[in-house]
Amino acid sequence: MRFAPPVRLCLVAALLGAGALSGCRSGSALHSRYNNFRAYYNTYYNATRSLDSGEEALQRQAVTLDRNALVSIFPATTAGSTSGPFQDAIDKSAELLRNRPTSKWADDALLVIGKAYFYQRNFAGAEQKFRETLAASEAAGDRRLGDEARFWLGRTFAAADRFEEGVGILEEGLASEGGDRRWTARMQLALGELYARAGRWDEAAEALLAGAPAEGDADVAARAYVLLGQVEEHVENWDEAAAAYAEALSRKPAYELGYAARVNRALVIGLSAERPAEGLQIVRDMRGDDKNYERRGELALVEARLRAASGESDRAYRLFRSVLYDEELNGRAVAGEAHFRLGEFYRDQRNDFVHASAHFDSAATAVRPPAPEVRPAAGALLRVTEQARVYATLASAARQIAETDSLLALGALSEADFQARIASIEAERLRVYREEQRRLQAARTAAAFSGTGAGSFDEGGEGPGQSTRSTDAAAGTSGQGTDVGFLSYRSPTSVQAGLIAFEQTWGDRPLVPNWRRRAAVQAGDIASARGVVGTETGGFEIGEGPPPLDMTRVPRTPEKRSELTTGLASLRYELANAFFLSLGRADTAAALYRSILADTPDLPVAVRAQYALAEIERAAGRDDAARPYYEAVAAADTLALGRASRIRLGLEMPDQPAEAESAAPDASPAY
Repeated sequence: MRFAPPVRLCLVAALLGAGALSGCRSGSALHSRYNNFRAYYNTYYNATRSLDSGEEALQRQAVTLDRNALVSIFPATTAGSTSGPFQDAIDKSAELLRNRPTSKWADDALLVIGKAYFYQRNFAGAEQKFRETLAASEAAGDRRLGDEARFWLGRTFAAADRFEEGVGILEEGLASEGGDRRWTARMQLALGELYARAGRWDEAAEALLAGAPAEGDADVAARAYVLLGQVEEHVENWDEAAAAYAEALSRKPAYELGYAARVNRALVIGLSAERPAEGLQIVRDMRGDDKNYERRGELALVEARLRAASGESDRAYRLFRSVLYDEELNGRAVAGEAHFRLGEFYRDQRNDFVHASAHFDSAATAVRPPAPEVRPAAGALLRVTEQARVYATLASAARQIAETDSLLALGALSEADFQARIASIEAERLRVYREEQRRLQAARTAAAFSGTGAGSFDEGGEGPGQSTRSTDAAAGTSGQGTDVGFLSYRSPTSVQAGLIAFEQTWGDRPLVPNWRRRAAVQAGDIASARGVVGTETGGFEIGEGPPPLDMTRVPRTPEKRSELTTGLASLRYELANAFFLSLGRADTAAALYRSILADTPDLPVAVRAQYALAEIERAAGRDDAARPYYEAVAAADTLALGRASRIRLGLEMPDQPAEAESAAPDASPAY
């Protein structure tokens, strides 16, 4: 009997299938290949796809990059979850291990589970799976799998704050011969990141330099070079830092990383390597690039810092102000840093500690301190609140000194000169008062004819108040060209009532942004015509003129002048202590201590100033300059400062090794 061709083909296939199945006995080569095939496509492939999906989601979450923190080379971990792609990867890999434990993918499935546990921050579970993978790779002689497991085990220890164990496992893998090239490079990078977060900068740079050039993934290599640049900044290797950022840019990284590398490179070159022109060129190019439009405020701030460093003080000042107050620059995101940098500008460029204090205070309310687990970069803003507090104390002392100086200067005038000076001050105060009244009246007039706060005129040329639309608005109705708003809330009557109520609550304060900070600064400017004499009896009120000055604080008698002179010396001493102890500005402190000795050498505070000068000279290694001050204190003081000075001179032995260091605090709050 002959079968049709299709039937014959079916019979042949059946016979071949039967023969094939007879060769698929457990343990046979064909069975092993079949088992591996089913294991890969049924479970392992899907498990790796789930893991990759979770990693991509983590990378998408890290859209922005904080330049104030050390960059992470590899994706960070996430909060633990029993659902989502990482849990899917765990479940599928566990299914493979249950159903096909002899598959060639079983060891890789262990590694997938360990990675998923790591991303879920289940570090105990991750460690167990990575160790199991290590043992399996050693039994199978699979060096690639073993090196990859070591890399992940090192990252697990690092994430769990087990620094020494992380270093140990990574160095162990790097020390052995014949390692997988890809994972050897990544172990170097993981080791470098671990050292960096521990603040071991030299070891971090060495490991990163060894791993970054061999890294095949351009994005990972770029991150490694940015971290290397941050590490070199910490040890003040400015040229090496700039070169590392350039290497990162050569890998053509994603926007965020490339932006951070360019900005960091511009700052390193312009500020630290003292080549501001090169840094400015980088920033100008970035400001001209449309893709950086949303960062225009931050880039303007960087340019302001570089122009201040290059000596363009006025231009830098205008840029700082623009970042804070020009809406076109959209500098709200960097307002805290802008206040801080402007405070530094006032402190360093203009020697104006009152304005510096005001901006530091504003920065303290806007700049968030880094999280405890974050390792800050070299240029990060740290201890902003503490600095604001120090400068507030310093500014208060400076204001009191300036006020006391002014009062003493007035008190020393002859009666005729004193009366002439008071008349001049009163005239200036009256001028300022009348100017404020005119401004207030102009604002009220504008409000009377416009719901937007600006004066309006009729299109036919009529003045304010003469147009039909203005009349309609005043009546609380909606004229053809004027909208007074819901329930006529923008009518002049409502606006005027609101203005009066506002003034009754807040007074005649300026209608400008940041008026509180400006008012604080102006109040501290005691050299101005309004405040040079002393405390006023009240605020300005609408009337004939400002209230009279309080003349009781002007020292017109020798006793009053002596009292103020003593107080001035104490204030100078406190200000000098703030410069020396809190700010580390020994030269400025020394000048103030010397002014005490020059102006009031007979006061008790002069002895403390001499001891402070001696300590400054000694700390600077100028023992010959310090000796006369110690000798003067030893002769003038019989208590703690005198004894400490004699110990410094070698004339007396301390009771304890640290007594020379601790004697001064008992005698003076400064030391």
